Amino acid sequence: MFRFVGVFPSLSGAKAVATHLREYFAHPGQDFPGALKWGIDSVPPRSLAASLVAKGVARNIGNLGRQFIVGKNPEEAISELAKLRKQGLEFAVRFLG
Repeated sequence: MFRFVGVFPSLSGAKAVATHLREYFAHPGQDFPGALKWGIDSVPPRSLAASLVAKGVARNIGNLGRQFIVGKNPEEAISELAKLRKQGLEFAVRFLG
């Protein structure tokens, strides 16, 4: 899953997302949610089903990322960390890049 999340930003469009989902997760005997299987098994992968799956996956990855990445730059991060501190939350900070 982490490998897929890592490559996700470089994917351009629903076809690429559906293709990668198929390569990473659609193996015989692998438990994969029916709705996602419906989208990635669609032929051609540019179909409406693949587009819907790609949008859903993008939304979920974005939501996951926002839990761990608080800003695009130091100013944005400091502002968000101040909000967390006011809520009484503790956190650890790692700078990426």
